[in-house]
Amino acid sequence: MLSVRNLSVSLSGRPIISNASFSLMESEKAGLVGPNGAGKTTLLRILVGKVEPDEGRVVFSKKVGDICYIPQHLDVQEGTDLASLEYVLEGRGLYSLGVKIRQTEQELERTQSENTLKRYLRLRDLYVEKEGYRAEEDAMEVLIGVGLNNIDLEQPAHTLSGGQKTRLALARMLFMQSGLLLLDEPTNHIDETALDWLTTFLQRSRASMIIVSHVQDFLDRIINKTMYLDCTTLRSYPGNYSSFLRLSEIAARQEEARQKQIAEEIAHREKSSGVPPRAEPPRSTSGKERFVNSNRNSPKGGREKKQWDCDSR
Repeated sequence: MLSVRNLSVSLSGRPIISNASFSLMESEKAGLVGPNGAGKTTLLRILVGKVEPDEGRVVFSKKVGDICYIPQHLDVQEGTDLASLEYVLEGRGLYSLGVKIRQTEQELERTQSENTLKRYLRLRDLYVEKEGYRAEEDAMEVLIGVGLNNIDLEQPAHTLSGGQKTRLALARMLFMQSGLLLLDEPTNHIDETALDWLTTFLQRSRASMIIVSHVQDFLDRIINKTMYLDCTTLRSYPGNYSSFLRLSEIAARQEEARQKQIAEEIAHREKSSGVPPRAEPPRSTSGKERFVNSNRNSPKGGREKKQWDCDSR
């Protein structure tokens, strides 16, 4: 579905990602986590072609089709005159396709042209392929899910309130039926009820996805792979967010034991040689050890945000 090899990028002379490689299989759902400012959003923007990497390759399979990229800040596209429901339908290209079908029908009535008939049949086949026959039902399900069940569907999208526009834009993106979803903090846009709906929607989706989020329960219920980006290095771990935390804690304890063993061996050699013992060296901190979480002292559920810390570069 997606293959990234040896990806490196710097912004304003500062390395953000160094030699990162990963793959995303069909229907695989990955969480992308790490400290604020580590480059998670930059990585997503590279995948959709909005940022050019310094080195590396990004390869998509033919099954991907249109990529659904949901950035942190969503809004209705400027200049649109579409009604709210039409705006969502156009996420799959169905509103404009419907207009073409109606225009071709009218032309066919006037001309009875064989070429026009063939064009009309091609458009109808495409409409069926995009599941246009049930599109309004699907669109309504998404609109209700994101909390827009009370809006006037014929109201122009650009006249909605700021919060409504954000949710309408989210509904349009989710309606796309993309084979690859890239979601950057999607829980920022919605309340608890809509969060529950979105969680179920993504669980049931057969699309591959990469999700950036700080909400542990949200990630735990959806992802089956965790990618951790810290200090330019990207590492992948099997399992959900909680599995990643457990693996991180194990790795930190192993590293601490290794450093302790090294210090004891140095002290033993110095004692045997008669050299005065040196001060204990500072404990090494790997990226995983820098990961700070409050699992032991906080409830598992809710929308609590986990914190990371990364040495300044």
